[in-house]
Order: sequence, then structure tokens, then C-alpha cells
Amino acid sequence: MDTFELAPSAHATRLFNGADLSNWTTRDGQPAGWKVADEVMHVVPKTGDIMSRQRFNDFYMHLEFRCPDMPEASGQAKGNSGVFLQGRYEIQVLDSYGLDIPGMGDCGAIYNQCAPLVNACKPPTEWQSYDVFFRGPRDGDAGPRLTVLQNGQVIHNNVELPGVTGAAIDEAIDEAGPLLLQDHGDLVCYRNIWVEELALGSAGVVGRLGWRVYRSFSWPVLGPLRGGRPDVAVLKIALTIRYGYTLHPTSGSTEFNGED
Repeated sequence: MDTFELAPSAHATRLFNGADLSNWTTRDGQPAGWKVADEVMHVVPKTGDIMSRQRFNDFYMHLEFRCPDMPEASGQAKGNSGVFLQGRYEIQVLDSYGLDIPGMGDCGAIYNQCAPLVNACKPPTEWQSYDVFFRGPRDGDAGPRLTVLQNGQVIHNNVELPGVTGAAIDEAIDEAGPLLLQDHGDLVCYRNIWVEELALGSAGVVGRLGWRVYRSFSWPVLGPLRGGRPDVAVLKIALTIRYGYTLHPTSGSTEFNGED
């Protein structure tokens, strides 16, 4: 299932309006130095990382990126950037197209912590997507839990991280944080960036955010996000529906309707 060019949901926070960077700052709060052209955000090397003014706890995020073609480069010098969830947990952006077995520094990796399950990369200069279901740390947790799809393929399956990754904005893991995009000196581009916040339950858990396992995968099941009403755009990403589950909006529970 490809989420390419997925439109924001009705309740989403659109972090990039396609026109300017008024919603973004540098790490130290100064105006962002990247450029915008044709509704695309472009890294301007040596201007520094940028981060959203809004901060988030639990959320679903959609983002699209494009790596430049750098045929003479290799490894970490090849179309490098990064997407930092809460400014603390980096999902690597890199031209890793064609690698048989991606490692903890390749595209889609939680940098230096978790290698992606598969190499889901498209060739350089093609647009790619990340879809992230993020549950922030609770009391006693070392890090958050997350599921990540790259170009519609599951690359991290409900993993719990051991802590922040390198170059995090801080180690205040119990606090909300921004989305941060990295300037690593390469001409990476971003567009269609939006976040759907997931409400925290009174017991300190995500309201009806469960992880259902079917055929060796853990697919996100999103129950009532607001007023007992699941959001249609987010449900497009709830792959349980594709595999025969019925979502009960008022309770957040599921049942399987197909054959085992």
C-alpha cells in the first residue's frame, strides 16, 4: 500500500504549507535558512537543521522526501539527511537504493539503533514517503515505541527504542518535542509534511492505539481519535482493514472477518 501524496486529515497539523518556512526555526530559534520552491522544501547546506514550532507527544506523521543523485559519493555522503521525531529519535534519510541488506546507518534506520526490516528505497531523485506511528515513553520506559512505513512497506514493526539517538535536541524524553529535519550538507528535499496527534488516555496510554498481529506483522489499529470518530485519512494507513479486520469506532476493538 503506497501512501505517496496522501492528503492531510481533517484534524491534522500541516507543518509545511508549501509556501514558506514560517512554521520552522533553527535549533536555537532563529528563522529557518532553507528555501522553498514549487511547494517543496530544499536543504540549503550549512544553514543548519530546522524544526517545527509545534511539539507533539503521541502522533501519526506523514512526510515525503527526495534524495539527490550523487553517483560519485558513497555511504553517509550520499544524499544524507534525517527526520528526528520529537527532535530526539532519528529516522535516517539517505540514498541506499540497491543495498541488499540495509544496516543501522542506511535509509530508514533508526540511526545506530535499529536497521530497517527491508530496503524499501526508491532510486535517487524519486519521491519517497515515511509514515510513522509514534507512542512516546511512559514512566519507566527508556524510549518510545514506533512503527514506520517507507513507501508503503513496514520497515519497523512496533519497536521500542533504548533511548535518544545521536544529535538529539535534549534527553527530556517525557516531554513533547518538535519534528526536526537535518541539514547534513546534501541537497535533500521535503514536502507534504503533516502530523495527526493521538490523544493520551487518562491512564497514560494512547486512546485506543493497539498493535494487532496478523501473518507475522503488527498492523496499527486506530480507534477513536476524537469524539469516538476515527479519521478517514488515517484509516487509509490502518492496513488491518486491507487484511479483513472490522474496526469498531466506538470501542477501538477489532475482529477478523477472513479465513486464517
